[in-house]
Amino acid sequence: MATRLRRRSPRAGRDGIRRIPAGRRGGALPGLLLALLLLAPGPPPAVAAACGDAGRLRVLTFNLQFTRAFRPERQVEPLAAHLVSRPADLVLLQEVAGGLVTGAGSVAHLLAERISALGGPRYEVVHAPASGVEGFFTVGNAVLSRCPVLARRTIPLPEIAELRFAGGRWRLARNLLRLDVRFAGGVLHVLDTHLCADCTVEERRRQLAVVLSAAGTAGSDGAPVVLGGDFNIDRVRDGGAERPLHEAILAAGFADSAGTGTHGWCERPAHPDAFCTVGVADPWRPESRRIDYIFVRGLAVLAHEVLFNPRIDPDTIALSNHAAVQAVLTLPPGPPRREGESAGPSGGRISLRSGGAGRRGRHRRRGPRPQGRARTSRGCG
Repeated sequence: MATRLRRRSPRAGRDGIRRIPAGRRGGALPGLLLALLLLAPGPPPAVAAACGDAGRLRVLTFNLQFTRAFRPERQVEPLAAHLVSRPADLVLLQEVAGGLVTGAGSVAHLLAERISALGGPRYEVVHAPASGVEGFFTVGNAVLSRCPVLARRTIPLPEIAELRFAGGRWRLARNLLRLDVRFAGGVLHVLDTHLCADCTVEERRRQLAVVLSAAGTAGSDGAPVVLGGDFNIDRVRDGGAERPLHEAILAAGFADSAGTGTHGWCERPAHPDAFCTVGVADPWRPESRRIDYIFVRGLAVLAHEVLFNPRIDPDTIALSNHAAVQAVLTLPPGPPRREGESAGPSGGRISLRSGGAGRRGRHRRRGPRPQGRARTSRGCG
């Protein structure tokens, strides 16, 4: 029998967007992960003025594997060092633990503080706990932003009974974190999410429908959109049963930062390649898969990398059971934009119907590629 803990809705304005007062301490969002500790976010540090230097935007997404929060320094230190040497403008994080186990508001806050202490850029932290017990231990999404944050909104996803505990299945709360940030004299919409893991394709489809609806609403003003995170969508698994979910994202006007005509794409899980993003550090998991993505709309992709994958590069270390995905983006060629003017195609709703960090450790794709619906390569399984 599934047990469900009810969540309180965060305060929001009439437009549904949660505004961020200066110096506000991030709140904990109760949910449902059975866990153990207390959430007490601290105020965000000042944000560096530089964001998207020369019109380019570096975005990184990374599932932190929340169980590593019990020894956060082993993960935070090398990740902070990387972000000091190669700063990202936006860092999208999933499985972000908060509470006494971290000694701070969350692992995201620890990471931002450590980056600043090492002389790196100063980030604003937006934390959206989803599951857990408020005042004890939470897990959710977070974004570190060098870009000025104009507004934020947390959107709950349909809850799925995917958490196995004490002989039962518990509904696990997940969310979509949306930020509006200032970039290149206009607005950029940023969406960070983590779809269900132990669930059916249809259940994951239901969550994706909420994400794409929110992405369509966010992009209705014509501003560019970045959508990233752990989608748990594998184009190869179960004979391609999940491939329609990936194609639904492309049909909504997004482009996959890895491209769609590239040979590989982690087609052979038993023989991982530089596109694989999960199973990179689990000795008990013999296969690697590609389930972490950065999708863009209204932006061009200049480069794509997968980082921290020791199965490809034995000289690097795993910071999670996931690898990180990084993309360098830019506005596509066009007429100059005026202050406050946005660019890119508008988004829309899509109906989903049922259907079938070492040198050698990262994949890099160079050269601009305009956004738009990407064609599926015949070589993708």
